[in-house]
Formats: sequence, C-alpha cells, structure tokens
Amino acid sequence: MLRSIYLLAASLLFHATGIARTPGKPAVVLKDANQTHPPTNVVITGITHDSTLKWVEVINFPILSKGFDKTVLVRANQNPDHSFELRFCVDSLTLLSLQGIMVDADILVQPGDSIRFEINRVNNRLTIAFSGNNAAYYNYEHQSKMNLLHQLGFFYPSGGRNFSLDTLKRNMDAWYENKTAFLRDYSRQHPMDPAIFNYFRNEINYSYTADLYFPVYKRKIPKENIPAGYFSRADTLTYGNTSMFRWELPREVMNKHFLCGDSTTGARYTEAEKYINSHYKGNKQQYLLASLVNAAVDNAGEFKKEDLNKKIAATIARIKDTTCLKFVRRVMNDYTMLDKPLPDSVLQQTYLLSYATNEKITLQKLLESYAQEPVYVDFWASWCTACREDIHDSKQAKEFLRGKQVRYLYVSIDKEADLQKWKDAAVADSTTENQYLMLKGNHSPLANFLQINYIPRYLILNKAHELKSYDAPRASSYQYAMLVNAINLSLAQVIRFN
Repeated sequence: MLRSIYLLAASLLFHATGIARTPGKPAVVLKDANQTHPPTNVVITGITHDSTLKWVEVINFPILSKGFDKTVLVRANQNPDHSFELRFCVDSLTLLSLQGIMVDADILVQPGDSIRFEINRVNNRLTIAFSGNNAAYYNYEHQSKMNLLHQLGFFYPSGGRNFSLDTLKRNMDAWYENKTAFLRDYSRQHPMDPAIFNYFRNEINYSYTADLYFPVYKRKIPKENIPAGYFSRADTLTYGNTSMFRWELPREVMNKHFLCGDSTTGARYTEAEKYINSHYKGNKQQYLLASLVNAAVDNAGEFKKEDLNKKIAATIARIKDTTCLKFVRRVMNDYTMLDKPLPDSVLQQTYLLSYATNEKITLQKLLESYAQEPVYVDFWASWCTACREDIHDSKQAKEFLRGKQVRYLYVSIDKEADLQKWKDAAVADSTTENQYLMLKGNHSPLANFLQINYIPRYLILNKAHELKSYDAPRASSYQYAMLVNAINLSLAQVIRFN
C-alpha cells in the first residue's frame, strides 16, 4: 500500500484456512536475516533478462514484527545463464513473498510445488509470470495489480496534493470494484480452493476499509467533515471468521476505539483496551494488546508522558505471550530513544561524505554546523525507485519545512563503489544541497542504532537535535498533512514528567 508505515505491520495465522499471512512491506528491504536450510519440498526456478536483478529470495514474516524483521527462507544469486533456483520447505499452505530489487510478489505456496517464473522489464517495470502446478495462486496478486494499472492507471489510490475524502472514496470504490471483478473472473478461469478464494476476497475487503479509515485518523479529520456515506460500503463488509491484519489493525479495534474516537487520547486508549479484553481471547488478545502499545507509542506526542507510561505498564502486565512480550520490549526500546540526543558513539563514529566538498565528516560535526536548527533527514539511494519518487514529489514538503526553518538533509546509503551513481542521481533530482553519502551505508553506526533496514526512511530532530521521530512521515504529497502534524508536534515545547 502506498501509505505511511505508521502502525504495526504484522500477521496472524489463519486458523480456519491454514494460510499464514504476510504483512505489508516497505519499498526496499535492506538487511537480511540469517538464512536457514530446511528440508526441501518446494522448488521454484526462474530466469530474468534484466541485468539489475542480481538475486531473489523467498521470505516470511513473524506474527509480530518491528522494523520489518523477516526470515529469509532461501536466497539465490543470479547464475551465469541468468537463472535462479530456490529450494525450501513449508508445512502447509503458506503466504510468502518472492523479493528482489524492484520485484515483490506475494505467493501462496503449498508442499510439493514445482514452479517456474520469468521476470522481464516492460515499460520500465519488472513483471513476473509463473508457470507449473498451482501457478494460478502465484500469478493472482501480480496479475491483479497489472489489471489495476491497465484499467485505472494506479496500483492503489492516492489522494496526492489535492487530497479530498470525496476523491479518495471515489478512487477506492473504483479500486474495490476492479479488484472484486478481477477475482471473480480469475477464479472462473482458474478454479480455486474455497478457502483461498475467501482469503483473497477478505483481503480486498480489509484493504478497502483500512484505506478509507487511514487518512481520517492521520489527517485528524473531524467527523463533521467526513462526507455522508463515506463508510457506507465499508460498514457492510466482512472479513470471514478471521481478522485481517495488514498495514493497520482491525478497524473495529483500532480505528473505532482508539484512533478515530471522540474522547481524549488517554480515554480512547482505555476504551480500546477494554474492548480488546472483552471481545478477544488467547493469541488474538495478546497480539492486539501488544499492538495497542505500539499504536500508543507511535502517537506518543498526543499523551502526557507520565500518563502514557502508566497505561503502557498496566497493559504490558497483561501480556504473557513470549513473542508479544519480545515485540513490546522492542517497541519500548524505540520509545526510550525519543526526546534524547543520539549517543555520542553514534555521532562520532558515523562518517558522511559531502557532495559539495567531497570530504569526510562525522555526523557530530555536521549537526554542530546546524546548531539550533531542526533537521528532517531523508535516507535514500540512487537505485531506490520509491525514494526518488518521494524526492520528485516533495516540493510542497520542502516549502513547508523551509517556512518552519527546518533543515532538509539528504543521506544516501549507496555503496562507496557506486559513488558516481549517487552523484549523478543527486544532480538529476536537483538535491545536491545538503547531500551526503553515509559511509558503510546501512551497516553504519547510525543505521545500526536506528535499525534503518528499509528505505525510504525519515527522521526528525528538534532544535536541540533530540530524536523526535525515528520513522517520520514521508516527503511525498500524499503524506503532506501527516508530515505537517509530525513537524508541529516535534517543534512544540516538550514537558517532561520523568
């Protein structure tokens, strides 16, 4: 989804269908988990005619993830004949992801699958097609996206600079009708197991609903400004016997009871927690309690810190599941970084190469040159399409930041071997001012400290260069209102309670 990654991206096991749900993913994943080599009962081979695709991997995500942790089931480098071979094992029907540079395909994998893929570049986009037994389940997501692009001109609706709820609703309705019609026609041509058909249908229903609620909360739109009938279709949709967890949490929990409520933020937190405890049991309850903590931390600027700390501590006391506890501890570790300067060791050991002078400088020296200036940091790379799309669509954000006297800092994670590509991209994108290459890239001390394992990624530092957001809204026009809110909160006077 082309939306801010502001809530927990997570998945639940689909007990009724046996499908393990993969959460949403950032544009480009940078760090790899340790590879494992289980027994083989799935073989996926492929070929590409595109020189940029050096490797592909099959990945799975844990039930709870923070910073998009992933498990790499298998990874294959391109062979001299431009082929790939991936061998791994699954216990049951599982939703995984086949990824590479500019390739990202959800695939429904079953034990015994023998699949072949071919990747080609068409109109400057990499397209993928599968063949073999059960290939229809592999092809569905990609062909559905291509159909959307052909029929409507977009993968997912975006409000853009001239955003309005009326426009979004109209686009989302067109998106929903296209997706449901395609699923119906596709299932006639390629008969599906009912559980798989229901999974695809429920995913459409959930994504439609989540996309309508998302801007209402993030843009702080009051109820009286929501068009009549805006949620009329969403309120009739169901998600089967299982909850759909994609980019956001179930709307009946987070959107209605926490994010979009009428009462104060603290009261909404209490209401959401009561709802979770009364309506959910077992793993789902534990998952939602952990997710509530994450949502509250993401919106910490709306709480008094002392009040938030008490509420979180009480919620954590109810969490017994070890996976959820591990997730919450990581959330709280991130939370403790806020309102504090970056550690001296990170500032002193992170080296940057200046585009303007071609000289190396520590992050500490660079920030000292921005004394008493707030800083908005844009982590990008010359090869990252999503990053450069943000840059091309950042005029409005730059004007706003300039008016707020916030320094816009570009930090590339390109490899030193790609120095010229970095410089050429900076010139092409007109971003040579305040432009730096971070030496060691996503393995630098700063990247390790902030877990910069996907891009585009943004940070906000206040005048004292304290960290106010470690995953700030993007500079694109779609997230402009979110960025305005985040910057205003970051520049406000902070009252500390502990």
